[in-house]
Amino acid sequence: MITCYDPELERFTDDLVGDFDYLSAADRESWFVQQWTEIAAAMGWAEALDQTLNGLRRSRMGFADLGTAALGAFQQHVDRQREGDTKLDRARVRALVLDHFATTTPRNLWRIDTSVAPLPEGACFNLAKWHARPLTAGQDAQLQAQTRSAFQSDLNVIILPHRAFLADAGPSYFADAAPEGVGIPSNGRCGWQTPLRLCLGTFPWVYGHRLQSPAPALAWKSSASHHPAHRALQLATNLWQAEGNLKQDARDVAAQWKYWRSATAGPLADIRDSALRLDKQFLRVAQGDEATHGLNGPRGFISAAAFNYIQRRFAAFFGMRRALIRARHKLIPELRALADQSPDPCIGTRRPMLRPEVLR
Repeated sequence: MITCYDPELERFTDDLVGDFDYLSAADRESWFVQQWTEIAAAMGWAEALDQTLNGLRRSRMGFADLGTAALGAFQQHVDRQREGDTKLDRARVRALVLDHFATTTPRNLWRIDTSVAPLPEGACFNLAKWHARPLTAGQDAQLQAQTRSAFQSDLNVIILPHRAFLADAGPSYFADAAPEGVGIPSNGRCGWQTPLRLCLGTFPWVYGHRLQSPAPALAWKSSASHHPAHRALQLATNLWQAEGNLKQDARDVAAQWKYWRSATAGPLADIRDSALRLDKQFLRVAQGDEATHGLNGPRGFISAAAFNYIQRRFAAFFGMRRALIRARHKLIPELRALADQSPDPCIGTRRPMLRPEVLR
């Protein structure tokens, strides 16, 4: 089972998300509802999800289309706030970059760490800024005119390139410091000096140095035609559903989980907030709320809400992986084919050989 990735994963997964039988429709649907309920509660759209679930219970199809319905409820929630006119391009670029990852790295979507050079628009968006017309024809006016000719047609608006995502280059709870210079695209449009790092598996906490509440990616606003937060949640939740889970190389997820546990071990061992206690892999808050209480460590503050959410997302991934491994030979042909084609030896056709001492 999942002890193939790490001996402690069984207990970790049991404590946080429990076990279920993938071949049982009732078990499977109950588990999916649990995951969506926890996600919606953490992100602030629990009421919208409740309405969606009630509608599905009354429908003839039941929970057959739960994922699509839940994502639709989330999109309505996040679309209440749209990008302003000057930043409309940001939603487009963010969505393009996420689509790029889904297409080019379908087996490694949990955490992205890549140069921005091959990414759409170099992961830069065009920010429109209004500038008053110059009163003289001096050197400043000539410089502005040259800038306009390079970026825009409106003489009162200057288009400046900005990064579409935050830089997450320093040591964080997801990774060590990134080397400088490897992320610069050939044109160097918006100042990227390091790789783009996004932890999509723990969306909306996607940056290892920004684990306070509210989650930073909840601020990814939509435009009329581009919805990056919705797209990111679609990718993230697909990781704990059968097809998306089997496409992933779980060895990468296990390595990320081990890094997370190592990076948070110190703060967990030195909890100084009297309202906090660690109980079965969760941070329990005696008084107050999970958004304001948390851990302090050399890599920054982690709210209890972020810590518990990230713990659950790792456990959900491996909970689904375990259920699929157990049910493998009775899965539908499409899912069995994905398992057979996986380069991951813990689930692929090439099972890992046991060490001699294990065989004794």
